[in-house]
Amino acid sequence: MSAKRKKNLHPLSEESNERCPLPEWLAVRLDIPADMLEGGLCVELRGRNTLLVRGCQRILHYAPDLIKLQMKGSVLNITGARMICHSYLAGAVGVEGKVNGICFEDDI
Repeated sequence: MSAKRKKNLHPLSEESNERCPLPEWLAVRLDIPADMLEGGLCVELRGRNTLLVRGCQRILHYAPDLIKLQMKGSVLNITGARMICHSYLAGAVGVEGKVNGICFEDDI
């Protein structure tokens, strides 16, 4: 087996030959963002009327014009009109309505 092939089988940093974190190594090998493997935040906006957020810990505020979601290390504010949460399951929140803005604020 070639040296290059062996190097790709182990989670070692290319530059320093040190071990890199497994999620980072897998993300590179699978060509996906590392935070997705760690249960990180994912915000998917379809058009202007459907929003799916993954990684929500809890709903802090819920009104037709403002929804606040507690994420890991931050709060996600969703502003709009006629918004409803049509689903909330296992950290995934589905929002429908007119979405005007998405803004993060740091936890204090």
